[in-house]
Amino acid sequence: MLPAMVDLPDRTRAVVARLEATRGFPAVGAHIAEINRLVAEPSTSASRLANAVCRDFALTTRLLRLVNSAWYRQVREPVATVSRAVVLLGFERVRAIAANLILFDHLQTGPGRTALADHALSALTASLVARALSGDADSVEAGEAALAAMFHRLGDALVALLPDLSDAIDATPGDREAAEVEVLGVTAGALGQIVARRWGFPDVLVDAVPPLQPGPVWPPHDRASWLRVVGGFGHAVAEGLVDEAAMGALLGRFGDALDLDAPRLERLLRTIGREVVEHAEVLDAAAGPSGGKAARLLERLGAVPAPSADGADPGPDLERGQRAFLAQGLDEVARAVAAGDDLNLVLAAVVETVYRGLGFDRVVLCIHEVDSRTMRARHGFGRDVEALLTRFAFPVARADDLFARAALDGEDVVHDAPTTPGAQRRLPAWYRPLAGGAFVAYPMRLNGVPVGLLYADTQGPLPRGRLIHLKRLRDLAVSALDVRRRGRAAKELR
Repeated sequence: MLPAMVDLPDRTRAVVARLEATRGFPAVGAHIAEINRLVAEPSTSASRLANAVCRDFALTTRLLRLVNSAWYRQVREPVATVSRAVVLLGFERVRAIAANLILFDHLQTGPGRTALADHALSALTASLVARALSGDADSVEAGEAALAAMFHRLGDALVALLPDLSDAIDATPGDREAAEVEVLGVTAGALGQIVARRWGFPDVLVDAVPPLQPGPVWPPHDRASWLRVVGGFGHAVAEGLVDEAAMGALLGRFGDALDLDAPRLERLLRTIGREVVEHAEVLDAAAGPSGGKAARLLERLGAVPAPSADGADPGPDLERGQRAFLAQGLDEVARAVAAGDDLNLVLAAVVETVYRGLGFDRVVLCIHEVDSRTMRARHGFGRDVEALLTRFAFPVARADDLFARAALDGEDVVHDAPTTPGAQRRLPAWYRPLAGGAFVAYPMRLNGVPVGLLYADTQGPLPRGRLIHLKRLRDLAVSALDVRRRGRAAKELR
């Protein structure tokens, strides 16, 4: 069991504090921890996990590019929404891909860029090796193995984020681990475990973090040790792909532990070489300066992605990206409704498409609970939406409540941000603490009866020219509810 922070050496606590003050690092840890928390909660829905992913534009884009690549794609039509990706791939695989991408991106943009590019591509290669060794590459076990391999050398990557400490370890004579303890207070492997635990990874993955000792590797005796061996082998493959002379040593070190022989290793390396190239292209992997191992690896495999300048951030064309996604999301939702897909998946995809395609800050979809005559939020995307989901509810009754009137009368509400106290007072009392600027509220009705409400707000101006698309998405959500209603009626008649 790892010691608590208060029980760590002062130097180690200081190192962790420095890491958590490094530019961008707190956001990385918070994002990974949130995804881990949601995956661990039995009650988490696909839309909640998708919302956690979608808050990062770059992560969303790259995850969907990977899901639609040849190595992951499971359906004929392209996957446009993260909600659908979660359902198709499963929570564990989305966690593995998302955590990989979050760390991969951070390693490519931190200080000490040559060393970090090496760590990033080595970790990516190791995760692909682990996935390939797991039998069914689409299984939960394969996703777990890929994640364990990605983070197997986490401690070394963390040290590389603090170049002065990395240099101090290199300059300390004697055994490497002893030098790490001298500078860090613990080994780099233990530092990686401490951070992985703080990020909320389960014990089996935390136990797989430390690097293997030199020399021949014993066959693993349980799942945790197998994950650690596969992670070590994956990183050794990344090193060996750079230096052909080192490849022969792989069999001697890992052959017995992983039941590898020369033909199987050769087939694995051919496959991994192609996968590394494709993933590097999909992820826009920065190879770093030409002298780095990552650059030499990509050169040997026949692809050298153009490295971006340090600190350069061309910035995505959000407006163009929104328009493209809106068309794809509308198409995906329409196909899902026509196919009679799971209602929760359809509704989550509707909300995600409104959020990502129309640029609202928060979007929630409410369902009318007939027994209590209450309209209550069920699906949401956007900033602080978890709090909104727990509090956005109102009785569907004739009252001085614009949301209730909209639901009962079937009239769309388009409301600019209230700028005066009088305008604020005209909002329902229950809504005022939740208000988020300008908003729209589109009622969902079947045969004149309220069944739901689609709400979206923004701190900026309303995208009035594109609200027709929101109406189309509202209508698709109503169609999905109608499909379920008719399906239930058909069952009752049998």
